[in-house]
Order: sequence, then C-alpha cells, then structure tokens
Amino acid sequence: MVDVLPENIKLLRSEKGWSQTQLGEALGKKLSIVQKWENGTRFPSPDVIYKMSELFDIEFIIRNDSKHPLYEND
Repeated sequence: MVDVLPENIKLLRSEKGWSQTQLGEALGKKLSIVQKWENGTRFPSPDVIYKMSELFDIEFIIRNDSKHPLYEND
C-alpha cells in the first residue's frame, strides 16, 4: 500500500479534476498535507483514507499500519 498510495491519490484527484487545494478542503486538510501525501513523505490516517474512498467512490483495502511513522496523527 505504501508504495502506490501517493500515486493513487494523485491519479484519483486528477481524474476528478480537483487541485490539491480542493482535495484538502474536501477533507479538512491543508494544502501542505495533501502535497506530502502525494510525494510520499506522509500518509493519511485510515480515517482520512476512508473519507477519500467516499469522495472518489472507490474502495480502499488497508492494513492497520496506523503506527507507521509516516502516518499523520489525526
């Protein structure tokens, strides 16, 4: 998951025609956080991934790696 998640977030956002700012606003996150998700330096929490799945109308399958040091602390 960690290797493809940044690419998938960017792809899904682009397919929806949204900017990084628009995605951040839809999720209640700052632009800088979305940028970090897309460049792989941080990863969204499982709760945020769930919210993204609803926005993009897709299903994410995630492991419970919420203790991983790159996950944000929501």
